Formats: sequence, structure tokens, C-alpha cells
Amino acid sequence: MAGKATAVDVLRGLKRRFDRCRRQYAPWLPWKLDEALSVGVNPTLPLLQDMLLLPPPAPVPGDELGTIKGALYELEDLLDDLDEHAGVRRRPGGRPTWKRNNDAEFKLHHQHANPQHEKYKEMVGVNGATIIGRDTEKQYLKDLLSQSNPDDLSILPIVGLPGLGKTSLARLVFEDKEEGWDFDLRIWIHVDDNFDLEKFAVCIISEANKLMKGKFSHILNRSDCPSYLKFKDCIEEILSSSSCLIVLDGLLYANEHWLPDLKYVLGETKHKCTRFIVTTSSEEVAQVMHTVPSYKLGGLSEDDCWTLFSEKAFGSRDATIHSWQTKIGKAIVKRCMGMPILAQSLGLMVQNQDMETWLAAGNDELWELVERHSLEREVFSSFKQIYYDMSLMLKSCFLYLSVFPRGSDIDKDELIRQWIALDLINSSRHGTLPAFLHGEMFIEALVSRSFLQIVNTSSVTEKKCKNPPPTILKVHSLVYDFLRYIAADDIFTLDYAKSPNISVRNQPFRYAVLTNYSWQAKMHEDFIAKAKAAKAAIFRNCEATMPTADIFPILRYSRTQELAPKHW
Repeated sequence: MAGKATAVDVLRGLKRRFDRCRRQYAPWLPWKLDEALSVGVNPTLPLLQDMLLLPPPAPVPGDELGTIKGALYELEDLLDDLDEHAGVRRRPGGRPTWKRNNDAEFKLHHQHANPQHEKYKEMVGVNGATIIGRDTEKQYLKDLLSQSNPDDLSILPIVGLPGLGKTSLARLVFEDKEEGWDFDLRIWIHVDDNFDLEKFAVCIISEANKLMKGKFSHILNRSDCPSYLKFKDCIEEILSSSSCLIVLDGLLYANEHWLPDLKYVLGETKHKCTRFIVTTSSEEVAQVMHTVPSYKLGGLSEDDCWTLFSEKAFGSRDATIHSWQTKIGKAIVKRCMGMPILAQSLGLMVQNQDMETWLAAGNDELWELVERHSLEREVFSSFKQIYYDMSLMLKSCFLYLSVFPRGSDIDKDELIRQWIALDLINSSRHGTLPAFLHGEMFIEALVSRSFLQIVNTSSVTEKKCKNPPPTILKVHSLVYDFLRYIAADDIFTLDYAKSPNISVRNQPFRYAVLTNYSWQAKMHEDFIAKAKAAKAAIFRNCEATMPTADIFPILRYSRTQELAPKHW
């Protein structure tokens, strides 16, 4: 549940802020308040975090989770008040050290609620499922690897967005038994975020020993192997005596620190003929690992997506297909954007369902469908694995992208300035490194993970101009759905053009987005009441006559209110 992960992250952030506030503001705290915080609040936060992290006997009801989050947000607001009052006391003349509406404190910190989260392989092509539409790519990859000198180490990364079928394509190549594509050993290794050189050695040796019926058991029995210093010696005996096809499936950005060492050791190891295929969503990982050009995987054709969708939606080829199913199904396939994971997931969703469900699959927001039909595992598991390996600050910056409308052109420099204004990037946390430079690094990290796309960038000549054109970013549509799913409990959008009579949910939210409001519309009282605790508010495409003077004072804890340009 996304809300549970949010609550855990707010807790972790609160614990850090609480300790900082008590150390920093102790001289100004009334002794009873200081005692209450020390005795009552401080021991409670770890207990509450443990309660959320440990698997409960039954799921935490949504209303109870909302109550917990509301209490956490109120405590966060209390810390904000401490910041404000301490600032007033310390500033000569009683002036505050900042204006609340110019700075910002939008902190949406998501961290995985279970450190032992389930590793997930892409659904297409696993467990015997038919892999469709990748024969051309399979042959191309085989040709790339075959052209290399047998004595040279060949590492071929397959790069692409989660859900495109990287694992499926690698499996096609791995399982191909065509003449001329012969290997003594075929070893498949699924990489997790705790993977390192020793675990790599264990996997290689144990799999090789199993496939060769105990031939390498003497290596496994060595007391000094595998260790980093003996890594090369442990695997050289295997690679030098056997031709090997090895797949490293799911290399993450988090694995990057040991990848250069892995590549170096493999390059120095004597081998008979070793071919590596690496699947990753990180272009930086591909850049580090490749010895032959990386292959950037694209989407399936619409016809192939229809075939995948039909297999799941209609089951048997002899099934009766109604004309309305074909018509609506074609519309559903169009929204899949060539993503096999979507074609299969939506096909399963509409299987044996009525027309209403089919129409919803074609029209409703994908992130809402995922939540409504419990499709998180099928659609978002690969995204979550990457997301949970990100730093807390990078997650917060990434989640902020969900406030932009789908398909928006995002000015890179303006985005970084907003991150800084919202205190998602704070220069005081990075020593002497400027906050804007950290923002640039975060952009690169998100692009590397395929979570952001660069639409255009300034050339060297343009950058020398007085006013170079901005670098424009986009969020892929499926990534945007993942964002909205993760941030659903914390970012609230009220669009008067679509649903002016929508009821505001009971759970508190931290970011309020009001869209298409006009002077003729009646402001939701519930919206105003719930927005009191919002850390930031944004008004898009709203008429100038809207009662901002009435709204702004109510948004007591909002440190930024943005009147966005009409074209956003």
C-alpha cells in the first residue's frame, strides 16, 4: 500500500527533524514541553515505525492509516512552529529569518516498508509464457555477440524502461538452441540490490557445478573462496575450461559501485568464450559495463500488443469474440504504448468481464485501475524495485514530478529551482556543493533510471548565447502513472473542468493542486479545510478573480503557493 510507505517515510523524516530540533532549540523550549517531547514523543516514533514495518496479522485499514498519517503531519507542523519561533527569537529585532510563503517544506519521503521486498521478474515470457514480437531483436543480439572475437570478453547491455520486456528478450537469446549458438554453460543470475562480487562468484560457481554434475565442487569447498582477493582465481578455472553464456538480469543503479571492479576482473580472467547479457533500466550501468554497443529496447508494434492482449483477454483461440470487445480492445491496446506488461495486465483485467470493465480499461487513469483491480504486482513491481533503491532525497524530488499534468514539457532549470524552493534540495545538507549542482545530479540520476526523458537540450553553441533555449524534460506516461499511484495519498488534485462536485477524501494531503477554478464556481469547503495542513499549494489555469486572498491565510502551513502560467 502506497500510503503505508508514505507514513513510514514521514516517520523517518520526523525522527531526524525531532532530534535536530531538540538539540538546536533546547534553550528556548519550555521545560515541560521539552520533557513531554523527550518522554512521550521520542520513544514513540521508533515503536510506531516498527509497527508499520512489521507484517501485521491483517492489513491496516485505510481510515486508521489516514489517522496515523494525520497525526504524523500534525507533529511535523509542530516542528515547523518550533523552527519559526526559534527563528524569531534568534533574529535581532524580532524579525523572522524567513517568510513562510517564500520558502517551502514539501516533504514526501517514500521508503520501502519492507526491506525484504519481493524481487519481481518481468511478467512476459516467464513461467513458460509465449514471447511475442521479439524475433528480430533476438537475432540482432545474437549477431552482435557472435561477431566478437571468442578470446575477447563480450558484455552486451539491454537497456529500457521497466515493463518493456528486457528480461523476456534476454530469455529468448538465452534459451535459443540454434546451430552455431552453442555453449557449454548457460547461467542465469537475477541480481538484487545487495549483490556484490562475492555473491556473483557464488552464483557462477554453484550454477556451473550443478550444470556440470559436481565438476567444480572442489572450488566450492575452498575455505578461502569466494572472497574479493580470490574472486578471479575462483571463476577463472570455470571460464577458461567452458564456453559460457551468462545473463545478469536486473542490474540496478545501486549496483554501480562494484560494477567497474567486476568488469575489470572479468577482463583480466582467462576464458574460453564468455558472452554476457546484462538487462538494466540504467543507462549509466550500461555505460559502465558494455564492451559491445548497448541495445536500447523499444516497444512492441500495435499488432503484437493486440496479440498479447487477446491471449489474456479471450483465453482460448476458440473463444467467441464480440464486435464490441474488438472495438474497445483495440482502444485499450493503443494506450499500452508498445509495453507488453500493460497489454498482458489489461488483458487479464478484462477477461470474462462486462462492457463496463472493458470501457474502464480503455478510459480510466491507469494508476487508478492498478489500485482498483490490485494490478500493482503486474504493472509496477519493476518500477518499485528501482524506486526503493533511490536515496530519500532523490525520491522526494522524483515524487514532486507528479504535480505536473501528464505529458508536460518541464523546464529543467525551473524544476531544479522549484526543488530548492520546496527544500527538497537544501545546500546545507551537501557541504560546499551548491544545491543547484545537486539538482543537476538528481536530473541525471532520474534520466539514467529511465524515470525522466530529455526531449531537447542546448547545443554547445546555443549554451554560449546570452539566452540559450531551455532543456526540456518529460515523464514517460507509464512512469507518470507510477508516480500518481505512489503519491496518491499525499498529492490531491481538484480539477473543476472534470469533476467540480468531487468530494474531498478524509485523509490529509501534503500538496494541493487546484485546476480550472473560476469565479463562478464555489470553492469546496472540505478542500479548504483539508488544505490547511498542506505544505504547498499550486493553482493552475485559474481565473485571476479567484479568492486567493481568502485562501492563502487558511493555508497556514503551506510554505509556497504558486500561481502557475495559464498554459501549464
